[in-house]
Amino acid sequence: MALRQKDVEKVTILYRRTRDEMPAFPEEIEAADQEGIEILTLISPARVLSDNGHVSGLRCIRNELGEPDSSGRRRPVPIPLRVQRPVDTLIVAIGEDSGIDCIGPAQSSGIDTTSRNTSRPIPRP
Repeated sequence: MALRQKDVEKVTILYRRTRDEMPAFPEEIEAADQEGIEILTLISPARVLSDNGHVSGLRCIRNELGEPDSSGRRRPVPIPLRVQRPVDTLIVAIGEDSGIDCIGPAQSSGIDTTSRNTSRPIPRP
């Protein structure tokens, strides 16, 4: 859906486990692939970066799979490899909702948010 919005050129999904552990229907993952959405696995956001009150990037950690957790899926275990990814819009989706609880901490990072607890898009020239 995000790729269909005006001015969106690229969408990337970051997931802390592998595709095999994704709690999604195979046809949903296939649809994302067909729409050109990049899916990066074994990566977890660790910090939201901001510049002048706007989201500018994510500092992430790499994972490897450990022993199975209570869901039966192998749990992600952080490894000492950090990566930084530039972003101009961030949609947090944990489970079936958008997980807006993270916006409060984002505000303390200087990210400008709306009254609906969403981040404001960066104005494009």
